[in-house]
Amino acid sequence: MTVPLRVSVVIPALNEASQIAETIAAVRAAEFDEIIVVDGGRHGTTSLSGAADSVVVGSPGRARQQNRGADASHGDVLLFLHADCRPHPDSARAIRRVLTDHSEVVAGCFVQRIAADGWRYRLLEWGNLRRGLWWQMAYG
Repeated sequence: MTVPLRVSVVIPALNEASQIAETIAAVRAAEFDEIIVVDGGRHGTTSLSGAADSVVVGSPGRARQQNRGADASHGDVLLFLHADCRPHPDSARAIRRVLTDHSEVVAGCFVQRIAADGWRYRLLEWGNLRRGLWWQMAYG
């Protein structure tokens, strides 16, 4: 019997007090194993991140924040998630399934759905999907 992969979610945040609690709740509902918020701001994000497994405070800069979160993680796999994104409820299971069934996979991204009306947003979603499919370049 194989042990399932542990998937840690790293959320770099900068002044995300208005939405960090909702993001953490969505990640928790999707059954990820660990949630790490890396706060680079000074506007209440840290105080509202209590439902995360770990909150790391550091200087702003997405790459620095992602690296600090990766260093603090305990999972086998990392998912970097923008603070304004909500994962699909089955996303943790999908990650585990793909990485267990396809040992050649080393990275990936999900299809983006922007919660706004208008053709511009659909065009942006389409372009980001093509970027991933055609050039194997994740967006975000």
